[in-house]
Amino acid sequence: DLAISGINRGDQVITIGGFLGTVREVRDDTFQIELAEGVRVRILKSAVQTKRAAQQPTPSSAALEEKE
Repeated sequence: DLAISGINRGDQVITIGGFLGTVREVRDDTFQIELAEGVRVRILKSAVQTKRAAQQPTPSSAALEEKE
C-alpha cells in the first residue's frame, strides 16, 4: 500500500485497534511504535489504519498543555 510505504520514523499513526503512536523503527513488515513514553510495541504494517498529520497533537499532549 502506498500510504503505508510512506510512513517513516517520527510519524504518528493510528492503528486499526484505535491506538495512537509514534513510529520509532521501520522494518520490512513491521513498525515499532511508541504509545507513551517508554511504552513501545511492534505491530504489523497492515495494522496501521492511517498516518496522522504532523501538526495534530495527540489527545494526551493536548490535555497536558491545557493543564500548564
